[in-house]
Amino acid sequence: MCEIDLCFRTLDEKKGRGIHRRVLHYTAGLDIRPLASLAEVNTLSGSCTLSGHFFCDTRHPGEILVREVACLNCPACVKLDFAHCKNGAMCGQLSTRTIQLVSGARAELPGLRSAIQCEGYQRAKTVIAGMLVGSENAEEKEPYIISRALGSEQVWVGADGESWNGTIKAGDKYIRALKLRRVSVHVYTESDIVFYMNSEDVRVPSMTQAATDESARRLRNQGKTYKFLEKELDVLKCRVYVPQ
Repeated sequence: MCEIDLCFRTLDEKKGRGIHRRVLHYTAGLDIRPLASLAEVNTLSGSCTLSGHFFCDTRHPGEILVREVACLNCPACVKLDFAHCKNGAMCGQLSTRTIQLVSGARAELPGLRSAIQCEGYQRAKTVIAGMLVGSENAEEKEPYIISRALGSEQVWVGADGESWNGTIKAGDKYIRALKLRRVSVHVYTESDIVFYMNSEDVRVPSMTQAATDESARRLRNQGKTYKFLEKELDVLKCRVYVPQ
């Protein structure tokens, strides 16, 4: 019959080399969506897993920061200030990669209606004539649209006015715009609809066009054609208000 030693020794006594300290972050379960809808990444553009072993959230939907080696020990990284890492020569530089969730869900929670409108007013100030603008639309079948700005932001004066998207009143801030018509997932053509875009509805000013392919060229007889980047269309969709 053997005798079992139930006396436990400390890490120092064992002279171990394992983890001496763990930092746990706690949040209530109702504060976040199920992790399965947030953490499962479908694609990371470029070769990430072969050259990158450090991943960090950028607080921008659809993006993640990657670098070759994690530091976490220098004064900057301890404070989560990874951009000023003191061991950059060993860890490599940070690079931004595009991600896509497996579930196809939004990468950000919808904000309050008032906050979304305030951000719209700020974006509207940057719009100039000729800029392609993504905006929210108050129609269930077409919750967002893309238009070509015909001028910069203005303030309506005088009697109420009417356009395709409703009534505009004195004091309202707006942008006169030409609505584009969607002909496929990424391709739009110009319509003959000129309207008053409310400044609060501006979601993505200065949308980027993708290289025109054969499918877009075949539509040129229908008017000027635009093809947009998928990632910018995704940003536009995520910035549209969705009631809870």
